[in-house]
Amino acid sequence: MLPWTPYPPDATPTDRFKTIMAYLCRCIIVQGREQGIAWPLILIMWARICRLSQRFNRLIARGPRAPRPRTSPRKPTPEPLFQAEYRLPTAFNWLGQNITGILAGPSLARAELAFLLDDPAMTTLIAANPTIGRILRPLCRSLGLARPRSLYLDSDITPTQSPRPNRPKPPKPPEPPNNGILPRPTPFAPGNRFWPPWIKPRTTHS
Repeated sequence: MLPWTPYPPDATPTDRFKTIMAYLCRCIIVQGREQGIAWPLILIMWARICRLSQRFNRLIARGPRAPRPRTSPRKPTPEPLFQAEYRLPTAFNWLGQNITGILAGPSLARAELAFLLDDPAMTTLIAANPTIGRILRPLCRSLGLARPRSLYLDSDITPTQSPRPNRPKPPKPPEPPNNGILPRPTPFAPGNRFWPPWIKPRTTHS
């Protein structure tokens, strides 16, 4: 386990995020090699986390800006340049699945990132600069961290269902006669409509 550098007392959410990303990049190189991961895959994972960190720094330096809607269609995915085992994983918690262990870097980084995203100062920063969500969402996915509500997209929020219109209630069936007491069926005996006519009642001789 690599030693964790504690935050200074006056660390801002931006400083804490930079510390988490720098620690995560070091762990990918050191612990990835210790666990026998191939160097091409280590470099691909390290480059992915470094790019997210650099994009975050550029967005913070640029200042708040509303996200621009996409006007052009997405470009088709190009053919991969590497073999399948050397491509960047895309599954949920792909970084934690490759660098495993309770004391591994992704586990500690996930805990620190979850604590940071729960900070009201970080929530305010995300609300002021929503473009940061484009960096934090894939980072949460790579670490297996459920996104907080501050990173939800509009499509993630289910709209409140409109109340159903009041339908007229069907009329109640009429009350049975005799104050709600159903009439008892006629005993199965002579006089009942289901009594066979060829069966004569038994007569008693005196």
